[in-house]
Amino acid sequence: QNRCGKAFSTLLEEVSRSLYTTTNGSVPPAGTAVEIILAKRLTAVLKNGTDIGVLPTMYNYLAGCIKEGYSYTGTVLSSGMTPVPNITIDVVPHEP
Repeated sequence: QNRCGKAFSTLLEEVSRSLYTTTNGSVPPAGTAVEIILAKRLTAVLKNGTDIGVLPTMYNYLAGCIKEGYSYTGTVLSSGMTPVPNITIDVVPHEP
């Protein structure tokens, strides 16, 4: 079974430390387009490259998928500032 080719939804980590949240004092609204990139960790970014949070470590296998040529895009499913900044994203794979 090909884990690289599976869509998923996840709650991002370190949203409060992200460039978006520290710069804007808020989180991006639902419907905002995102892309997953491989930085120090797997990171969700906006089209302009601004990071909004990192994926939980259970998705670390995606690093190998990205190196194989897969790409991952998606949208912000939900977001909020209480009780802490939080973002849930839907992600779809694109095969090489």
